[in-house]
Amino acid sequence: MPDRRTEFSMALRRLNEWASSIRRTFDDPRIPGPIRDSFKTVVAVFEDAIQAVASELEKIRGELNSTRMLVDEHHKSVGKSFTAVRREVALVAKNAESAQRQYVVLNRQMRLSQVQGRKADIDDWASGQAELGVQVAEGREAAQRLRGTTGTQEPAARIKRYRDDNAAYQRHLHEAVAAARDLATVDPTTSRRALAGLLDRWAGNRTEAARLARLLPPAMADACRAQADLDIAEQQRADLRHRAELGDQAERILYQNIDAYLYPVLDGGLVLPIWLDLALGCGIAGRDWRDWLDTAIRLIHYRIVYRVPSGCDALGPRPTTEGRQSTEYDRLRADCAAYHL
Repeated sequence: MPDRRTEFSMALRRLNEWASSIRRTFDDPRIPGPIRDSFKTVVAVFEDAIQAVASELEKIRGELNSTRMLVDEHHKSVGKSFTAVRREVALVAKNAESAQRQYVVLNRQMRLSQVQGRKADIDDWASGQAELGVQVAEGREAAQRLRGTTGTQEPAARIKRYRDDNAAYQRHLHEAVAAARDLATVDPTTSRRALAGLLDRWAGNRTEAARLARLLPPAMADACRAQADLDIAEQQRADLRHRAELGDQAERILYQNIDAYLYPVLDGGLVLPIWLDLALGCGIAGRDWRDWLDTAIRLIHYRIVYRVPSGCDALGPRPTTEGRQSTEYDRLRADCAAYHL
């Protein structure tokens, strides 16, 4: 569909053609002169107006083209400026992070100069909690293995199959003995049909009992092996449950020990390790101090359980495999980022 400018140009062209048609019409000599002259004057004025409108249209069209070019240039300029601003913001953020680290180091040096010999040896203290950390790690591994242990349906089904076969053997044997007793005490006047029924009952139960008797020895051996497998699996599950419970108990004790150790350290104004300063800033936060303290406790707990040796990086490298440790790592890394500039 044509745009508004094209429609306007077409309308002007039609008006021009209409004015020319009127002018040709009133050139007829049969029309009285005064009327013809009047109409020629009107047509001339109308044509002048059309020409003026057409000129204005061309002028507006030129201005629109110029404006479009200016807008395009302005958009390009704004885009370049925006890209430059983004680069500046990234540079400022990088400089801010570097400045923050420098501030942490300078603040630490100043505090060390002010409180000689009052440094918190958190890492030395944490080494004494290594045994609890090992128990926590082993308990978590045991809990994970306990969740992944296979079911006991298959050996239980083997045991049930033997018990069902043994019960069927006993039932058929009992029926065969009863039928034989009935045959031994049968009345001589018993009809042939009743006698044949007793014989069929005895023979059928005897045959089925003999068949099951051949199956029972290997079935019993298989059931014994299945029971042994069940006993071993249950013992393993009991051991895993015990280790998981010990791990949970050790984790509660470890958290209590960290909490009891850290409060006096902060209360005494001791200088914290560099990895804790870099992770959470210089000292306890003025606001949200409970969250700061909770994050510090979880950081120390993570380092003890996963044996992080770094003296600068609180968390060390991210675990390569996904699991509980990587989840804790990501959560702690995000919590520490909230205390950065």
